[in-house]
Amino acid sequence: MKSRNQGEAITRGGRVLTTAEAARLMGVTASRVRQLIYSRRLRATRFGRDYAVTELDLKQFATTPGPARGRPKKSLRTRE
Repeated sequence: MKSRNQGEAITRGGRVLTTAEAARLMGVTASRVRQLIYSRRLRATRFGRDYAVTELDLKQFATTPGPARGRPKKSLRTRE
């Protein structure tokens, strides 16, 4: 994965968090945070072996609506 300039994360605003800290705030595991980073749904900067996520990026991720979940309603499914 292409890493961004390390100074970019700091200048983008907010406190810089590790994946473990971000996971604690989100209520998920650090592994899930890394999955979100790899899928490019959560913006992060690579620092050595770990990633850094700014509070601003975490807030933007939290307010961005995700894909619809669950089974489609009967009225939307096609009849066979």
